Amino acid sequence: GPMGHQGGPGAPPGPPQRNPMAAQQEEERRRREAERQRAEDEDRRRREAERQRAMAEQAKRRQEEDDRRRKQMEEDRRRREEEQARRAAEAARKREEEEARRREGAAALAVRKVIQRVRIATPETYDNLRAELEEAQQQHLEAMGSQADRVSQEAQQTLEQTQKRIDDVIRKREEDERKRIEMEQRKKEEAENVERLLKEMKEEVEKIEGII
Repeated sequence: GPMGHQGGPGAPPGPPQRNPMAAQQEEERRRREAERQRAEDEDRRRREAERQRAMAEQAKRRQEEDDRRRKQMEEDRRRREEEQARRAAEAARKREEEEARRREGAAALAVRKVIQRVRIATPETYDNLRAELEEAQQQHLEAMGSQADRVSQEAQQTLEQTQKRIDDVIRKREEDERKRIEMEQRKKEEAENVERLLKEMKEEVEKIEGII
């Protein structure tokens, strides 16, 4: 009877035996596929690394830019503060100078008022006014600051000029007094002469009358 599926010589073949050539091609295909996959993976990894590096580079640049901006802002702020401080110091110095000038001016004025009074002094008031001027100078010397020298010169000149004028006044007064005394003396002598003459005339008349 027939062999059926017993696999005898007349039976149809089982799964075909693989061709060694085909197996080699399959192996080659798989190897190429694996190679391609590896290359793709490698490429992806490389691109990822590249992307990471680019991001890190960008982050670093951003950080550097931020640092630079922050430094610049710090620098600007510091410069602004320095400028403000310089302006404030300048304003304070100017205020101080103006205040000092005002103080100097007020002190100088106080002394100059006494100088004015010395200028119109009389022999009777001169000594007191001179003492007052010296006292005023002493009192305001420090406050006059840069004006002290000039005011001191003015005071000195005024004292010298006034002293000279006072000396002239005293000399003139003495001269006038001497003239007045001389004049009175002359008047007295003249009056005495007139009186003597009158007396002599009277005696003369009496003598004549006595003869007659």
